[in-house]
Amino acid sequence: MIPKYMQVYTEIKDTIQKGSYSANEMLPSGEEFAKQYACSVLTVKKALDRLVSEGVIVRKRGLGSFVKKCRTGPDRMQGVPVIGRDLIREEVTSVVERFEVVTCTAELADKMNIQAGEFVYEIERIRLYKQEPRVVEYTWMPLQIIPGLQRRDVETSIYAYIEKQLHRHIQGAHLSFQAVRPQALEKKYFHMNDNDFVCQVEELAYLDTSEIFEYSIARHLPQYFHFETNVIKELYDN
Repeated sequence: MIPKYMQVYTEIKDTIQKGSYSANEMLPSGEEFAKQYACSVLTVKKALDRLVSEGVIVRKRGLGSFVKKCRTGPDRMQGVPVIGRDLIREEVTSVVERFEVVTCTAELADKMNIQAGEFVYEIERIRLYKQEPRVVEYTWMPLQIIPGLQRRDVETSIYAYIEKQLHRHIQGAHLSFQAVRPQALEKKYFHMNDNDFVCQVEELAYLDTSEIFEYSIARHLPQYFHFETNVIKELYDN
């Protein structure tokens, strides 16, 4: 069963993408949305929090929530595009250290909006560029959403399997970044010790149905890690 806040999130997002609200237009208040969708204000807040994290709306202190300007078409999710991360390229290969089906912990279930105890793929793989290890990835995917994944898909491109075999559309992701100490796999493949740092990217990836199909932690060699973004003035308006 889809949680109520996800239903509200999907409804509001669809309304925005269909152009019912213009860029920079203020959305109804939480109380108004709560009446409209017959739910609590807390449920509305949770739905709006997700839209904020995806870059669909922005909150202005003391005013409310506003639709953000978007340079892409209305059918594109206004988050970070992720499909390019896992395309098949001859110079990019993978070493799969772990590929198993396990039951989901409560912590993972909360992140992926599924029930604790559901089956998920647990994947650990090293991404190499021209045979040089560059990224260590720890990935979890619900079987219910991504059925039939095989080790050969993990060794090549999971995203290609999702798009070409399952005919599901990957639309965007929420990312967070930080520097962390290396774990065993990073020490092994990056030749690091406890005093070193790696650049970590934590990701929740979404299909166009708004389902979370992947939670991953990617740890990059610092010398090859590059990140850039655009700063939007509305985020800092009082």
